[in-house]
Order: sequence, then structure tokens, then C-alpha cells
Amino acid sequence: MVAAKVADVLPGYFTGQGLPAPSAAQVDLMKDAVAYGQAPVTPDLHAQVAQAITTASDQSFLDGMHLAYTVSTVVAVVAALLVVFVRAGRRRRALRCTSAE
Repeated sequence: MVAAKVADVLPGYFTGQGLPAPSAAQVDLMKDAVAYGQAPVTPDLHAQVAQAITTASDQSFLDGMHLAYTVSTVVAVVAALLVVFVRAGRRRRALRCTSAE
């Protein structure tokens, strides 16, 4: 999920930093590293270019994490609501059984 979001937003963050948009093949090579919070820079890059790539990577990583946390939160809330309703159903059933006796 994080890698998919990273692949979606990374080209826009590259161009936002004044870098050329990476090709689909380049994004495919970079997305996993960026999804783990690593900027795909090499020691031979100029400092300004390395900083721009790092900034674009960091922003993409944060977007991916934001999506992951949002989805996780929604799943947790739905699960909590299900627990409440299942428990309420069990209580009603238990009350019916004891009142029928």
C-alpha cells in the first residue's frame, strides 16, 4: 500500500523539486526504497540534486505512511464497532434465553 502510494506521488514531488519526472521504470526501481524511508541517492550526485531527491523521497514516504495510517485507523474503528454490536447481540440473546426459562 505504501509503495503504491509512493509510486503514484513520487514523480510529482520530483518535478516540484525542479527535477525531471522519473520514467515509469525509474519509479518502479525507486518505490520500494522510498517506501522504506530511504532516498535513492548515490555519493556521486551533486549536493543540491541529492537534497532535492531526498526531499521528494521524504514527502512521498510521508504520503504513503499517511495513507497506511488512515486505512489502519478506519479498519480499527470498524473492528471496534463490530465488537460492540456483536457483544450487544450476545447480551440480548442471553437475556432472551434466561427470561424464557
